[in-house]
Amino acid sequence: MKKGTVITWCSLMVILFLAGCQSNKVEQLTIVSYNVENLFDTVDDPKTKDDDFTPEGRQKWTQERYEKKIEDLSRVILKSGGDNHPSIIGLCEIENRKVLEDLIHTVSLKGGHYGISQFESPYYRGMDVALLYDTRIFKVKSEKVIPVTLLSNPKFSTRDILVVNGELSGEKYTFIVNHWSSRRGGSEKSEPKRMVAASLLRREVDRILSKDKNANIVIMGDMNEEPNEYGLHDILRAKDLPKDRAELKNDGSLYNMMFYYDKQGKGSYNYHGKWNMLDNIIVSSNVIKKEQGLGVALPALQDMEDHYPANIFVEDWFTYHSDLGMTSPSKTYGGPNYYGGFSDHYPVTLKLINK
Repeated sequence: MKKGTVITWCSLMVILFLAGCQSNKVEQLTIVSYNVENLFDTVDDPKTKDDDFTPEGRQKWTQERYEKKIEDLSRVILKSGGDNHPSIIGLCEIENRKVLEDLIHTVSLKGGHYGISQFESPYYRGMDVALLYDTRIFKVKSEKVIPVTLLSNPKFSTRDILVVNGELSGEKYTFIVNHWSSRRGGSEKSEPKRMVAASLLRREVDRILSKDKNANIVIMGDMNEEPNEYGLHDILRAKDLPKDRAELKNDGSLYNMMFYYDKQGKGSYNYHGKWNMLDNIIVSSNVIKKEQGLGVALPALQDMEDHYPANIFVEDWFTYHSDLGMTSPSKTYGGPNYYGGFSDHYPVTLKLINK
């Protein structure tokens, strides 16, 4: 081979290598957090209490109903990304890896090139949280769970907190997916369980920030708390955005992007006609404060309504309209009654852009 040919060949290989390194760079992407309301398969798992969600169980959960729900959810998730598939999807109330595999192989989502991060939790109902991610954009480096336990009750079990570290479009990012204990039995009675989850989550955040005060952290999920409640606001210390952007500091602060809607009386979940902002997306200060790289771009105060980067994704086709003119997410079940809807929660989203 001639010397000139060798140089040309080497130059071509370098160009292709550099192009490959840049191929996962994106200008904008969407993060979604969605409680999908009891996404069980139809097979009885003898290790968990999933008997209701079988063809012979209380919910009469047939293969036909399961496949309809999978297709319905996939359409909601696809549309929540706007013009493109969402890049990062945090999910609550999924039974196992099988339902996630079925979800990402639907017509709507198979173009998203999704990978899965999910672990089996000790929760007696067999429900977990999970993270789906576009493998072209997000490269997982490590993943783990944080068990949520009560010293006062060794038999207590709930969903683990999922922590996934990796490179998002070439930048280090940590995604943390949560599903805190429900308010069943009353908010005050169940509050200690959520306080434990909030404390464990804050400890993990502090651990990450102690190593890198500029860490990019995105926390999401159904916390069963609104932004101004004690676990989120006081223990996790997830604040509202300051009006003066100069107050944004890399001092360990977290910012709840859903405060904006909570103050307007909006929510992702409707309980007896009252909206609750239970699904939250929270970011570390660097995600907002950074001047370069992938992060949240806040509009001017006068442009907030039209250009706010977070959203409660609502469309009429997955919304229930009552005879009294009230609206709520179109849910799959009400007790044992099958309604054939999508989920009892709306998804919430956050857009990141390359600044």
